[in-house]
Amino acid sequence: MLFGFKIVFAVIQWIIALALIFRVKKTKLNNLYLLAFTLFLEGIGTMFLSGSLTILLIAFITLDIAVWSHLIFIKLTFYKDRKSPISILLALTIPVTIVHWILSGIYDIGLNTSFLLFFVARLLYSILTYISYGWMAYSLIKSYLKIRNNKMLEPWVKARYLLVITYVLGKLLIGILLPISPKDQLALDWSLMAMAFVSLIILVSQFLAWVMPEGLRKWLNRNFTVQVEEIFSEEELLKSLEGE
Repeated sequence: MLFGFKIVFAVIQWIIALALIFRVKKTKLNNLYLLAFTLFLEGIGTMFLSGSLTILLIAFITLDIAVWSHLIFIKLTFYKDRKSPISILLALTIPVTIVHWILSGIYDIGLNTSFLLFFVARLLYSILTYISYGWMAYSLIKSYLKIRNNKMLEPWVKARYLLVITYVLGKLLIGILLPISPKDQLALDWSLMAMAFVSLIILVSQFLAWVMPEGLRKWLNRNFTVQVEEIFSEEELLKSLEGE
């Protein structure tokens, strides 16, 4: 992707992260701090992953730490009081991350700048992405199937689930495209165009999910007729999911 697009991507990620921090003050859902931290790091990592500012070690240190943050966010959001594979998943990421950082450092200092090493480094990040966002996709879809027919839950909350599922699946698709994309990110290639398109969908979905405009929220709730005292709030929903 063009570096200019990456800057826009990073800035929007940071705006969403700030919006999440403000939401914490309103909802008291402290787990959102971790999601905000994840998005902030992903924004930084994306800028250094390719183009004129390619520094693999900086990119992958920030992106790999974002993976750990994201895994902990999933644990606290969907499995707070339940058993989960978080320990196994974190343990799996440690050796991958160590190798990842070593290869990135070798590339950056010029000991080996071959496409093979570049490919392996990006492949390792794709593996970490699938560990993190794969678990997120599974947890989200499982939770959505439980709440989709809940008539006391406002439609905009259900829509947020679908938007988050959309961008999570987009992240998984990026994980497939990243290793096979060319080293020269300025070249015209179908994989780069596909990544740019998917990244745009991710950005729009993330923004609408976490910075949903009031007009869109009202439109989604246009046919919602449940009495106010019966409404099942988003905060109550998340707390109930934690203890299921």
